[in-house]
Amino acid sequence: MTLNTIGFDGDDTLWHHDIYWRDTLKEFSVLMNRLGHFPDAGEQLDAQHINDLKLWGYGIKGLILSMVELSIRMTKGQITGTQIQELVDLGKRAYHHPMNLLPHVRETLAALKGRYFLILITKGDLVAQEMKIDQSGLKMFFDAIEIVSEKDTPTYQRILDRYNVEPSEFIMVGNALRSDILPPLSLKAQAVHIPYHTSWHFEKAEIAQTDNAVFTVLPSMEKLPELIEELNRA
Repeated sequence: MTLNTIGFDGDDTLWHHDIYWRDTLKEFSVLMNRLGHFPDAGEQLDAQHINDLKLWGYGIKGLILSMVELSIRMTKGQITGTQIQELVDLGKRAYHHPMNLLPHVRETLAALKGRYFLILITKGDLVAQEMKIDQSGLKMFFDAIEIVSEKDTPTYQRILDRYNVEPSEFIMVGNALRSDILPPLSLKAQAVHIPYHTSWHFEKAEIAQTDNAVFTVLPSMEKLPELIEELNRA
């Protein structure tokens, strides 16, 4: 069947995000090493946040809670209220990071608008994702927006069912193999991987499982309209 619906990831596909996340881990490490000898503070925070995902979900708000909990444990309860406030302020700076679009995003969405049904499918904190979408200036290009807590196979199936889209009519575009590529492929939909120059290791967890998966890799959004036309002619 003809591809008529395109899904787009948000963070690190349409706009930069991971670079600010990494900066937060580094700043946390600097702050903690003012309080003691914690050479692996950044790695501990990353592990704590992953462990807390089922409680707090993805995003900076959950990271702030993980920072506070971890800092109390690492200092054996000796961290002060003022120092905890520093951690909260660190999280707030990350929460309000600059909204910078990736190359070719706006012109590509403009070229696809009206020719295909475009869905933004992004995961994370509702308020934070809504803020990013508004600040990006891209909202006008999308026919539907889905903010979800997890991007797994059942989630994609629910979204396709909601808009009466068959998997064979759908293609997902994103940077994360675990969240953007493998779940649509499991439904027999198609996918386009546009790698970001850095990637959260948690999203690489299932790379080995892509050995027999077929998807297209593009260096940027620039050639996406051409690719979809080619796929529809095939």
